[in-house]
Amino acid sequence: MRIILAVLLSLTAISLSAQNTFPTNGNVGIGTTSPNHKLDINTGGGHFKTYTYGAEHTVNTVGGWARAFRLRNENDDKTAVFGALNGHAYISTGFDIASDATGYRNQRLTVLTNGNVGIGTTNTRGFKLAVNGNIGADEIQVKANYWSDFVFNDDYKLKDLEEVESFIEKNNHLPDIPSEQEVKDKGINLGDMDAKLLQKIEELTLYMIEQNKKTNKVIKENKDLKNRIVELEAKS
Repeated sequence: MRIILAVLLSLTAISLSAQNTFPTNGNVGIGTTSPNHKLDINTGGGHFKTYTYGAEHTVNTVGGWARAFRLRNENDDKTAVFGALNGHAYISTGFDIASDATGYRNQRLTVLTNGNVGIGTTNTRGFKLAVNGNIGADEIQVKANYWSDFVFNDDYKLKDLEEVESFIEKNNHLPDIPSEQEVKDKGINLGDMDAKLLQKIEELTLYMIEQNKKTNKVIKENKDLKNRIVELEAKS
């Protein structure tokens, strides 16, 4: 009986040593015989490893290796994932990483290696911040490259209203303002558009000032004519 028990224990030790190891350096390996970390677990599809700064779970996903931490709600299988895919950091909420066109599903925040940030999208289209959805803010400050006070310079040539009218009839939008199709295709730059709209307001102000001068001139001429009529009537 003792011999059988010794054999069973020996076989168990051999089986364990094939999968698990406890080297003299203090590292512990589960599912691996060559652990490179204090705790190194071969999960079959990846590795769970400990570092001095924390822990890392590395899994092989569509598009490359992803290093991630995951919090999971066992009741509805919802997860929160923090990690990186192909060198791009991401935070994913919803279901776990899925094999779709992007390599992961329900992605909420992406930080690319070039520093660009995507919210609700993985494609920042070259912008530092790309948001797929609405943005709410109490205040937004936009740095403009220029402003439109040049309209009030003495050398600024204000278009005749007839010229403006002709342009509108031909193009269906104001001069210096992008067309509806251009806005749909390219969007607008808030700083530039604010400057262009101010330019139109300042031009409109100049038109009103000019029209006011003409109106006052007509009023004065009418008043002079009335006085002359009164004088002529008094002499007759």
